[in-house]
Amino acid sequence: MNKEQWSTFIGPGRHPISSAYFWYVNSPTGGAFEYYTNDDYLTENWQPRELEHSLVSFTEWAVEGGIDHDTRRQHKKPGAV
Repeated sequence: MNKEQWSTFIGPGRHPISSAYFWYVNSPTGGAFEYYTNDDYLTENWQPRELEHSLVSFTEWAVEGGIDHDTRRQHKKPGAV
């Protein structure tokens, strides 16, 4: 996708609430998209739970700026060491 001018906004990562893996990307045409997979599903035994509001409740882990296609390492922000 990077070779075709799709840029990563954030990802890959994982949402703890749904257990879904995600990857947010910006399209070369100006749109934004989320790819995701591996959602949990509910059975008749499911019980709701209370989650404390925090940054951790949004993502368990995520790679800001995405991963470089060639090096397979995180893209560095300009000026980062």
